[in-house]
Amino acid sequence: MALFIDERIILTNLNLKDNYDVFQVMGKKLFEEGLVTDRFIEEIINREEKYPTGLPTKIPISLCHTDSEHVKQPFLTLATLTNPIPFHEMGNSKNIQDVKIAFFLGIIDKKEHIDFLRKIMTLVRSEDILTSIYRSKSAKQIKKILCKNLL
Repeated sequence: MALFIDERIILTNLNLKDNYDVFQVMGKKLFEEGLVTDRFIEEIINREEKYPTGLPTKIPISLCHTDSEHVKQPFLTLATLTNPIPFHEMGNSKNIQDVKIAFFLGIIDKKEHIDFLRKIMTLVRSEDILTSIYRSKSAKQIKKILCKNLL
């Protein structure tokens, strides 16, 4: 799978108030880079309401994504958040996860989607990797961590 992982779309130390801000900031960046359609932000918000993405990992994360029709080029990116942002938990929407890292995944080929989710789930189960990502102030360093552990 050829995923676009680039420091231009990795945002660090964002100081935002809620998950809608996260979707707006990341969605705008992804749109500016030509990776998603102009409906991406709206669709990711709609999907989050129906299928929450918060995960109770050692450092809580969200794994935000939407339908492939809103993705122009496959990508993986993330935002580190200076203040944890509440996300409803995937599979148990009554629970809230105070997310510190918001991953954004854009997959076009549905066959590759499950394989890639397996890889990313292995990555996010590692407290050491998540800690390295969260503590990094450099998008370039985060890109290296992602590429080393996923590609």
